[in-house]
Amino acid sequence: MKEDHLDIWNSEQEFLVTEFKNHLEGLITKFFSQMIIDSDDKEKIKREIRDNYNVAGATCLVEILAERGEHVLPRIIKALKPTYNKVANRLEDRLAELKSERLYNERCPVQEH
Repeated sequence: MKEDHLDIWNSEQEFLVTEFKNHLEGLITKFFSQMIIDSDDKEKIKREIRDNYNVAGATCLVEILAERGEHVLPRIIKALKPTYNKVANRLEDRLAELKSERLYNERCPVQEH
């Protein structure tokens, strides 16, 4: 992920794990069908679920998604819709805040004295 996207992702990790832990099968299927994760990832996540339960599986999924390329966050958001709108909307809101901050900083740069 881009550095600023990774900052968002990491700050939302607890929320993501909480939201993902009870929907892992559907999320795995969704991310696999969108080619965001591969069959090795699926097996790794399922092994975590089997050995350490859903929270570990959700944590594993969140960690894997963070490593799926620089432009993966918008793809993740798209894959989450419409089934997982709560998570998608929260991530979209965070991206909008980031964009707004960037625009403000470009228009009103900090001047050193």
